[in-house]
Amino acid sequence: MRRRRPDHEDVHQPSAEEILEALDLLPGPDGEERIALAIDANRCALKGDAPRTSAATLRAMLEQMENEGTVQRFAPRTYDLPECGPRWWSAARAREEAEERQAEAERAADADAKLKPVQRRRQAEMAEALQEERARGGSPLKRAVDATLEANARMYREYRRRSGGEGGAN
Repeated sequence: MRRRRPDHEDVHQPSAEEILEALDLLPGPDGEERIALAIDANRCALKGDAPRTSAATLRAMLEQMENEGTVQRFAPRTYDLPECGPRWWSAARAREEAEERQAEAERAADADAKLKPVQRRRQAEMAEALQEERARGGSPLKRAVDATLEANARMYREYRRRSGGEGGAN
């Protein structure tokens, strides 16, 4: 038979500092259960055996801190399961992540802007080189192809001459 927890048993009501500390330890936005486990792990490491964190109190504290602007609710994506519930992280970390994404986008845009003149210059150089090759009679590959086609045409004319009655040996 399973023991039920008495209603008078102590449950821990986390402070805002404990919540922010736990959110900083987690690698990304996470659910309330994982946040509660992180808070309990921190507290147990410092104080030994301690009562568990109340999920209802944690949820109420997170919502209050969201209204204050110290934590943010992570918007679930389409592949997140709805039964997982909301995910939370500190607002400071959310701002840092947004700033990093913005900086990365700016770096990518700068890199694209730097490549375009180089690409245009390369295209102009290639067009000029192609014109020079045409003026000299084409590339070595084109000259080899032309020579092969001419040799094939000569052999075909010789075959036609021999087999077609132009003084052939029939």
